[in-house]
Amino acid sequence: MFNVADLHETLLVEFPAPGGTPTDDLLSVVRQPRQLLEHCRVPEHGGTALDLGGWPGHYALALATRGFDSVLLAVGDHPPCSEDDLRLLDSCPTVVRTTADLVRQPFEPPDGGPFDTIVCCGEALLRVPGKDGVRALFENVFASLAPGGMFVVGFADLTQELRGRDRFVQGATSSGEITTWFLEYIDEDTVHVHDLVHRRDDESSWSLHGGSRVLLRLAPTWVASQLGQAGFRLSQLHNVRPDSWVLVGERLD
Repeated sequence: MFNVADLHETLLVEFPAPGGTPTDDLLSVVRQPRQLLEHCRVPEHGGTALDLGGWPGHYALALATRGFDSVLLAVGDHPPCSEDDLRLLDSCPTVVRTTADLVRQPFEPPDGGPFDTIVCCGEALLRVPGKDGVRALFENVFASLAPGGMFVVGFADLTQELRGRDRFVQGATSSGEITTWFLEYIDEDTVHVHDLVHRRDDESSWSLHGGSRVLLRLAPTWVASQLGQAGFRLSQLHNVRPDSWVLVGERLD
């Protein structure tokens, strides 16, 4: 069964509570991304790397701690970066921030390439418009990699359709906020994810906030085949959590 909380814990990370020194915060933030990069055998050397669609930049920071000059390409015209996010990113001089709207425009490599490693984890791949958009993205990523470069792509497999109450998925909870996702299946290729966020104010009154986005339903076998058609050699496939996958493609030429 698809579990959004598992996906966020594995492919994204929660930002730590404020208070520690920047170094402490940085080590806390990059712990899980570094573990995934190490698991995928991303080399630790001084090269160039791109965190594709990885708001709020934890993979860009993790790549920087592994010796890369990294570029963070956030999806959206105005990605919502908190003060803590910006403080950590600004504290790392080897991370450059830029933005792109992958929902409306094809991916174009930012300055800094060709890249030795490109990482695309979280929802970025699933927010690309249609399977044709995914194919075009993979082709452009391949062209943006240096020979011998690696492409690490992580995503949730939403192909299994949930029914009834199972479509309500519990997300993050705290004393002041409860998050629930509702999955509405549009067709065999897309699902509408509704965000239901209950927040408690200073007077202990609760209010409901909402949002939504359309995500692709991509099977790992299909993603693997499209990587191959784009020119990659698929070197790794990891089922990191139930229905959460990480694939690694390499550009050999």
